Amino acid sequence: MGKIYAKDKIESELEKMYNFLKTNKTLYILSYGYLIAIAINFFSDISRVGFLELFKSTFSRIEYIVGYVSLLIIIAYKLLLFIFKKYFRNKTIDKRVREIYEKYTDSIFKGHEIEGISWGLGQTVMSCPNLQDGWETKSISFEVDNSLYNLDFLNNYDQLLKDRNLNKEYKKYVQKEFYKEFTTDSDRLMLTKRPVAMTDDNALSIKLKKVKWSQLQFMWNKLLVPENRKKYIKDVFEDGFIKYPNSFCLHLVVITNDNKVLLTEISNNKSNDYPNTWAVSIGEQLYMSAK
Repeated sequence: MGKIYAKDKIESELEKMYNFLKTNKTLYILSYGYLIAIAINFFSDISRVGFLELFKSTFSRIEYIVGYVSLLIIIAYKLLLFIFKKYFRNKTIDKRVREIYEKYTDSIFKGHEIEGISWGLGQTVMSCPNLQDGWETKSISFEVDNSLYNLDFLNNYDQLLKDRNLNKEYKKYVQKEFYKEFTTDSDRLMLTKRPVAMTDDNALSIKLKKVKWSQLQFMWNKLLVPENRKKYIKDVFEDGFIKYPNSFCLHLVVITNDNKVLLTEISNNKSNDYPNTWAVSIGEQLYMSAK
């Protein structure tokens, strides 16, 4: 999983055909409608002519010949979609696009390039087995631990932090810095384990835990340094567990009826998120609402 495939010209054309078939169903719908109409006409004539005689006459009557053509169009459409879906399973991105990603990916991810798409300080930790269609909503399961993340865990996990009183530092940070920038301290969700994907049925299992927004800010602003960043990333890919505060986000990609993607310009206030650049997704961190 996560292996990168390079598309050649033939594959690119096949992908265009696949996308065309998925988005242009007019001929399929018309054929389906005509076939239903001719089938109703056929069964209404059986009692008058008889099945055998009526069936023989279908090969010489233009309306039934068009019906046979409609049936072939429906079968061909469904068959082509099935073949294309099977063919593109596990296919990922164009080699040229991949090379651009590698150029603009932070060196901290070196050694994990085969895991999937990356950009800057962002790196996928689990690629969908079928990127053409993604995961179905019903195939995704969530397991949420409602107990609050404890910063003491970092003392045992990170050698750089073992001699620090993190809870004391955290309280001081909240009192003196956090509320100067934020008005509320909401409950967020953090990912506790690298998601597991079952290739057979495309099922995705996501494990989450409650974390405070102030804990995330404390982690990002006070504890995350170049010396431990590489360890955190390495552990995610090697043992699968995420043992530090993080923010679980969802990104929405808006595609119009004429196959255009909505772009949004990132605010210049987001100094750590490529300000004044264009994004193809709308992202929002998830938070836990009060019961």
